[in-house]
Amino acid sequence: MVSLFLDMGGKISFCSRSGCKNHNVEFEDLNNALRKMYQEYGFQNKKGEEEYIEVAPRPEEEIDEEKEILETGTFLHAYCPHCRRSLIDSGMLKLKLVNEKQEDGYLMLSPYLNVFSSKSTLFLVEGKPVGDLKCFHCDHTLMVNRKKCQVCVSPIARIAIMARSKLIDFFICSKKGCRWHGLSEDDINEIMLEDSLEW
Repeated sequence: MVSLFLDMGGKISFCSRSGCKNHNVEFEDLNNALRKMYQEYGFQNKKGEEEYIEVAPRPEEEIDEEKEILETGTFLHAYCPHCRRSLIDSGMLKLKLVNEKQEDGYLMLSPYLNVFSSKSTLFLVEGKPVGDLKCFHCDHTLMVNRKKCQVCVSPIARIAIMARSKLIDFFICSKKGCRWHGLSEDDINEIMLEDSLEW
């Protein structure tokens, strides 16, 4: 992949092989990027007043037919749900890891849906929860209280991914070797994960 860094923070990456259409864009601060886009392209009328468009509610059948499917291999633009900065670093989804001995390290996960490659700077025991997962920018925990993995009942972590031009909650199991991941109940109505264990 060839990367071009953006002035506003972030980068555009594209494949260097001729004919390959693989590419992605990531921003360090999504809020800042959206604010600049709104300033550049308006979203206001000439008087400076905000314009609102009323959308008629769609029938239930249409909502089901238009459910977005995130296909296996889709690049997940991942962000911290707290500071909104990108969790993608050097082509991997990077999370700060704190194990039971309170040792700090990093967990690197594949950012592609249903591709389960990973590496860690700390030794992780197969079949055991990894400990606390945090944002490597703001150090805020990503672990979720009162929710568990739907397969092995281990603690889960929450990140935000970009889908339908908005950030949605994406949950991952914290147990090494468990491949469960899923969406919030609200987002399940609009988005499906192809070949996910949840489906």
